[in-house]
Amino acid sequence: MTIRFPEATSTTPLFPAQEAEPNVGIRVLIVDNQQLFTEALRTLLELEDDIEVVGEAYDGTTAIERIRTARPDVAVLDLRMPGLNGIEVTEHIKPDFEDVKVIILTATDDNEFLTRAVEAGVDGYLTKDCAMDDLADSIRRVMHGETVIPATQLKDLLRNLTDRRREEANPAAYLASFLTRREKEVLRLLVAGKSNEKIAEELYISQNTVRTHIQNILSKLSVHSKLEAVAFAIRHGVVDVDREVI
Repeated sequence: MTIRFPEATSTTPLFPAQEAEPNVGIRVLIVDNQQLFTEALRTLLELEDDIEVVGEAYDGTTAIERIRTARPDVAVLDLRMPGLNGIEVTEHIKPDFEDVKVIILTATDDNEFLTRAVEAGVDGYLTKDCAMDDLADSIRRVMHGETVIPATQLKDLLRNLTDRRREEANPAAYLASFLTRREKEVLRLLVAGKSNEKIAEELYISQNTVRTHIQNILSKLSVHSKLEAVAFAIRHGVVDVDREVI
């Protein structure tokens, strides 16, 4: 059998190249209540070869609708938005769209918001003053299963999460842990039936100081009277009347 190759010409290659498959990038939805910021973010992200912006939204409710219809790989959400905020949007979508990665962008580094965001299931948490390269890199990292948290906030986050677990495990012990040594001394004497005057004499402090300690005790134990504080202490073994506070 004779095999004949097509004659090469200036317009016909000898072995025509196969058509390249289209590059499939990471599909990103941007949600922020400031349209100018959203458009700027879109323009910058689309400069990345592996990122494709598939939509925008300017409030939490619309964000949920866009996620349902556009099915992005990553949703970049503003923390503070009209209607539902970024954390609330995350809580709404994660049960049904757990494969959608969520990155919160915020103008504040408040640790309480960070803790709530992590508990809601976010995959990344960045401040808006981060570099564009950091945001693009974070989008890639969450797609690989990483959780992106600023190193400067990680210690506070771990402490907050540990405190939450302790509170859930033993609410009474958690509340009592905030009492100072002096407040525990005052509470022990209250349980022993001592008056403010006797407590002041025994601890060598003024009655005004005793009253201040008692108010702090009521606040920290979330009770409204000395009687409630005494009942709380007895019920949960917060203090031992027969022993000195160490």
